[in-house]
Amino acid sequence: MISRLHDLRCPVLKHWMPMALTAMSTLLVEYARADILFLDLNVSESEVAAARRAAKVRNEEVHVIPEIPSAIRKQIWALDHRVYLNQQKTKSLRKKAGALAPESAKAKQMLAQIESLEQEIKDLLSTRGKVAETVRKNEKDIDREIRDLQNSGIQFTSIVVSGHSNGTHIFGSLAHLSEDDFGLLLKKNTALHSRLNGVYLWGCYTGTRKSTLTWKDKLPTAEIIMGFHEQGPTNMTTGGPTVLESALIQEPNLMRAANIPAAERALRQIKEAAFYPLAALIHDQHVGIKIRSSKVSEQDISCAAEVSVIRDGITSQFFPSTLGLRGQAGEINFSNSSPLRSLYARFQANQHCEGMNSLDIDSYRFLAILHPKQVRSNFVQLYLNDLIDLHTRVRELPLGNWNGELMDRLLNGTINQHELSTLIYRLNEFLPPMRIDIDSDSPFLTTRSGPSELSESQQQTVERMDLMLLKFKCTPLSWIEPPIPGMIPEAPRCD
Repeated sequence: MISRLHDLRCPVLKHWMPMALTAMSTLLVEYARADILFLDLNVSESEVAAARRAAKVRNEEVHVIPEIPSAIRKQIWALDHRVYLNQQKTKSLRKKAGALAPESAKAKQMLAQIESLEQEIKDLLSTRGKVAETVRKNEKDIDREIRDLQNSGIQFTSIVVSGHSNGTHIFGSLAHLSEDDFGLLLKKNTALHSRLNGVYLWGCYTGTRKSTLTWKDKLPTAEIIMGFHEQGPTNMTTGGPTVLESALIQEPNLMRAANIPAAERALRQIKEAAFYPLAALIHDQHVGIKIRSSKVSEQDISCAAEVSVIRDGITSQFFPSTLGLRGQAGEINFSNSSPLRSLYARFQANQHCEGMNSLDIDSYRFLAILHPKQVRSNFVQLYLNDLIDLHTRVRELPLGNWNGELMDRLLNGTINQHELSTLIYRLNEFLPPMRIDIDSDSPFLTTRSGPSELSESQQQTVERMDLMLLKFKCTPLSWIEPPIPGMIPEAPRCD
């Protein structure tokens, strides 16, 4: 560019100067263009629309990645909306039926409606999954699309990332990327985000101290890292999109917040922020409307009292839940108001504390136990042939008064957590004693000594059941969603 300016000053090219200056001016304007990047990992049409409205106010544009055909986006969104409406109807019917005598005609009628709605939900999710799978993108696809944007001269003042999250990963049916994945992708394309002001992480537990600081490390030029310190609002209501639109418009106001009181005031000026667990790292201040704000330099990373409470909760809530000893009818109580969900929120809020690693539990494992039915469904779909083989063998064994009904219920999806723990306990009776093998890195390749009534592969199936369905270890994040019929679920994390 400097050499071109030098050429324009040459007398020989004098008559070309106006044209060249115009061309150069256009080039500079295009390169200096600053827009909003929206990484939409789970098809959130309402949030994309909200970002577009904010961009119009900011005189910018929104660039959505991954790129998928508009017709498919609309189809997936319509399916999501129908699922949401049916789920709301189901909740309402359950509440009404619970207030009636179980044997009454009205209660039975409602239960039949619930069963019909649940089957419709299952069919809708199956269709959604199959449609989304046709446009699913991997890391290379995302990298190419980001690189294309950078090569076109676009820079971004804001980045929105929307999807499911466990605080360390944001993922969905279109793509699955961790913080590290994002960090590597953006590191390759530094010019694209050199003017970055704000990062908006529209997923659960993305606004905790630990999460915001991790993202700040990946995108050090960003002065605002915003998300939710607990469960974020669903994109099926107006709350999440409204907060996002207002936050993007309020970005200059947020940027001017030089201290904690100013940052808290700026956060409260975001529309409907008071109704949600919104939190942000603004400069070096971690602030939230419903949490204690502090400067990053003043954080108490010892948090001994909190770690102790979480440790006690894991003993009193997490481990009993794995056996179906907490909840109703032998199932895990994973409702939004359950003690287990509250413990998970506390666990997420204190991820930055020293001593958390000593708990021998991570967000993957915790999130899995909050979605036990989905985890079981994915497990059965992935290991169906192995489970049928085990079931066939078990039927041949002397089981006393147990006829294999629990295995049938695991396969047809009607088993609860307490029954599952009973099943696995009974199956373990047919395994030989376990011998510790210090040379084995895989938890699925436990060495056992002595005779066994089960083959080696059947033993491994029982061990997988124990590890993934009782202990909730090695579970992929994608297993919090129902499996897609006919498609192989993601492999365990420690395979």
